[in-house]
This record gives sequence, C-alpha cells and structure tokens, in this order.
Amino acid sequence: MSSAHPHAMGQSKRLLLACLCTLAMQPVLSVGLLYLWDGDKFPLVELLMLSPIILFIAGAHLLFLGLPTLWALHRAARVTALNMALAGFFIGSLGVALLLWPVDKGGGSFSATWHGEFRELRVNGRPTLFGWLHYLEFVSLFGTHGLVSALVFHAVWRRRQTT
Repeated sequence: MSSAHPHAMGQSKRLLLACLCTLAMQPVLSVGLLYLWDGDKFPLVELLMLSPIILFIAGAHLLFLGLPTLWALHRAARVTALNMALAGFFIGSLGVALLLWPVDKGGGSFSATWHGEFRELRVNGRPTLFGWLHYLEFVSLFGTHGLVSALVFHAVWRRRQTT
C-alpha cells in the first residue's frame, strides 16, 4: 500500500500525462512547421526520419527548461495560458537564436536563396536586412514550436486538474 498523499499522486499523474502528450506531438508539429515554412526543400519522408532527434531535443527542453519554468510559474501562482505561451516561445527560440546569431566576427560573407530570391545574408561579417529577416524568421519558427508545445502541455495539465 502506498503512503503517498492521493493529491500528490494525482498531480504526478497529471504532470506525466502532460509531458507524454507534449512529447508525442513533437514530430508531427516539427514536420508540419518545417513543411509549411519551406516544404519544397524538405521531403516529408526525410522530415519524418528526424523524429528521434526531434524527440531527444524536445525532451531535453521539456526536462531542463520547461519543467523548471512551470515550477517557477506555479510557485508564483502565474500559470496561465498566456504565460505558458510566452515561456514556450522564449524556450523554443533561445537555443537557435544563440547558435545561429548572424554576426560573424571573422568577417565572412554568405548568400542563399530566401523566399525564392538569391540574397546576400551577410557581407563582411555583418548581416544584411535580408540576413536579419532570415534569422528572425528561423528563430520565430522554433519559438512557434515552443509556444504550441507549451499550450498543449498547459491544456492537458489544466484539463486533468479540473477533473
């Protein structure tokens, strides 16, 4: 017989279910967002093959950033859909924003096709207007992924809390 408090067990089950639902939808969300963003470049089968990597990255984000953020919001009595969405956007975009920062101190230049037009994205280490727009678009894509994930988590977590 378990000596754990029934309320605490219910909270653990809610949390686990919210985590599992959030993780389960990650490959579909990732494939959907990438396909909408630039479906011509990403064949659907190849996107689906990324599922294990997507699950690993999403799981790490959830465990090391999402759950501590939920805990902080919960302690402050600020767990709302809006706060979860904002936190999800921030968490989803933070890593890619830091990794893909477009300024190159080495002075390199870079061009690419962006929305069907060949554009200079960086000249002598400095991003062009199109470079900044490309960067913001990519960061926003990952932020949107985090936002939707946080809202799914919140919906499952709150739904289970009220039943």
